[in-house]
Amino acid sequence: DPRPIERGCEEGPAPADAAALARSIQADPDLDATAPVAVTIGGLPALRMDVDQAPGASLCDNWGPAMAVTAGIVGESNRMRLWLLDLPGGSVRTLAIALTAPKSDFERVMEAEAPLLDSFEFDTP
Repeated sequence: DPRPIERGCEEGPAPADAAALARSIQADPDLDATAPVAVTIGGLPALRMDVDQAPGASLCDNWGPAMAVTAGIVGESNRMRLWLLDLPGGSVRTLAIALTAPKSDFERVMEAEAPLLDSFEFDTP
């Protein structure tokens, strides 16, 4: 389950769902995130948003497996596209899929990665 990053680079509590995680990312003053757009991945509803470093941001250098957005994937030269999904019936409630690319090549890389996302399949109860 991905978690938001709180002040002091501490891992925040697990959000209730993908929408709550999207709201926490949008509320982070160190990030510039687009409004979530409803999409489908592997037959499941998902939210897609682009995330960038806000001007004057102070991003965390450390990152653990549960942190959704850190300096390791968003920065002065990189931008991230983030998909957030609620997974039914499993131990993991929310799945974050993040693809990063240099800002100068961002749209081209996202187009090239589309077949990868189209190949996702999720077993649902």
